Amino acid sequence: MFGEEENVMEQEIKGLEKEDADTYLQKCGVDDAAIRKVMVENAGDSLIPEEGSLPFYLDIMARTHWAIQQAGEQPAAKHFEKLGDEVIIHFFQHLSEDITTAIKVLSCAPYFDASLMEVLAANQFISPSVSMRTLLSFSFIREEGDKAGIHGLMKSLACRMYAEEFPDRYLKVHRTLFEYFNGRLP
Repeated sequence: MFGEEENVMEQEIKGLEKEDADTYLQKCGVDDAAIRKVMVENAGDSLIPEEGSLPFYLDIMARTHWAIQQAGEQPAAKHFEKLGDEVIIHFFQHLSEDITTAIKVLSCAPYFDASLMEVLAANQFISPSVSMRTLLSFSFIREEGDKAGIHGLMKSLACRMYAEEFPDRYLKVHRTLFEYFNGRLP
C-alpha cells in the first residue's frame, strides 16, 4: 500500500475525530478493530485530547502495521500501545537503514532541498540512493516550493536519536549544515 509515490495523507490538519481516524486506518488496510481502537486512542496529543488523533501518528502507525505484515509477522495491539518515542523507534526499525539515516540527518536542518541532499551525500552523511521523492512520501515531511521540512515531533526525536547514536558525526553534520546555509546568505 505504501509505495514510493504514495502519500495517503497530504493535507496538514489538526486532528481527526475518532470515527474519521478509524476510517482512515481501515483504508490503510488495518482490518482488526481492536488494533485500530488502540491506534486511535494513542494517536492523540495527551496534553490536548480534544484535538483528536494526530495524522502524523496515525500515518506512522499505519505504515508500521503494513511493514510488520510485509515482514510476515502478525500485527498486534501491543505494537501500538505507546505513543511518542517508542512508536517512532518502532517505525524506524521497519525502514531501510539508508532512509532512517537520511531522516535523522535531515532532521538536523531547518529545511532541506535537493541541493542540500547532494551536499550531505557527497560528505557521506546520507546515501545518494535516497531520493527527495521517497522522503516526500512520508506524511511527516512537507514540501513547500523547492524546500521540504520535517514535522516537529519527528524532527526533534530523530535529531536527538542521531546525536545520541553518532555524537561525532552529529557535530560534523552541524558543521556541514552551518557551512551550507552560511554560504547561501547574501
